[in-house]
Amino acid sequence: MTYIFNQAVINAKLFIIIVCLFLMACASDSPTENMLEKYRSRLSNSLDLSLEPIPLPAVIEFPIRRQLEFELTSQSIDLLEFLELTPCRLQRLVGERNSSLGRFMSHTQQWIYEAEFIRQAQECIEVLSENFDNNDLKVTLKKVLADKLNQRTFVIWNAVWASREFQNSLSSTSNTLAPNTDKPTELIESFHRLNVTVSDWYNNGNPPGQQLELLYQVIGAEKTVGELLASVQMLRIYLENINAAYEQRLSGRPLCFNGQKNRKADILQNVFLKFYIGEVQPYIALIHQSAAPIVKSMAEINSVVNLTVEFSPHLAFNEYWQMAWSEQHPSQWQQFNLAVEKHTLLWQRQLAQCGLLPSE
Repeated sequence: MTYIFNQAVINAKLFIIIVCLFLMACASDSPTENMLEKYRSRLSNSLDLSLEPIPLPAVIEFPIRRQLEFELTSQSIDLLEFLELTPCRLQRLVGERNSSLGRFMSHTQQWIYEAEFIRQAQECIEVLSENFDNNDLKVTLKKVLADKLNQRTFVIWNAVWASREFQNSLSSTSNTLAPNTDKPTELIESFHRLNVTVSDWYNNGNPPGQQLELLYQVIGAEKTVGELLASVQMLRIYLENINAAYEQRLSGRPLCFNGQKNRKADILQNVFLKFYIGEVQPYIALIHQSAAPIVKSMAEINSVVNLTVEFSPHLAFNEYWQMAWSEQHPSQWQQFNLAVEKHTLLWQRQLAQCGLLPSE
């Protein structure tokens, strides 16, 4: 009898261990997914929702560097003409560009070089016009300058979308920004300053300067934009899943009649306050407030380098942009914002039905 009892206890303990291991295996490693799954489950229980399985998010890859790089046209000044640039500071700059180190510039360093070349070439043409009679050199330099000015959009494009830093920040990842993470204020400011720098050079001719590298250090330090996109995708998928069932529930038998609260309404109010207002809504706000200014800066940079679709780098980038962040296409960003708006309206309808709106 004692053996049977002990065996029963052992079997019960083994069962509990197996259940715990099963639950641990089913649990996600993502704090964001765990939070949303808990909210989805509690809301489903309180409203008897018929929920569809959560679909897997589509992977949106940021194009690799070689898909995004434009080949810049190289201009050359022969040795004789180079020596005749002696009265200009441009001679030293050209010499640095032709050195072994100059041939392996990063895209950002090339942007700084091109900006400085344009500025010094304009000064050099003025010096040559005032003090020298070599018209052939001035003609050559003016042609080189015109070509450099025409290539500014390609220089900016390479320095932004084809840079190693942007490749890292925008790279695809399944990791989301964790709940209770601080807003990436320094990153947002760096994107804003980069946008200002791009516009200031392209429209006003002001070179970016070496501070550009500091902005890129911040931008490329983490995969933050990729994580924001993963967060946007996960929120969109969960909210659309809940919204479809929630809308169907509201079109059926009311939870409350004549605006009167009942026990089910009390349970629902607890879900609303504890899980939506307490956890999900602050996370939605974090993602929106983090992504919105970065998307705005990237869109404004893109408007400066608004190239025709004939170029393959533009096609590669445009496909990514339309799927991820575009305001004009059904991107993940646009669908996320629509899902949030609809979810808010559904809650308002349900709370109003039960007389639970704060103003009531």
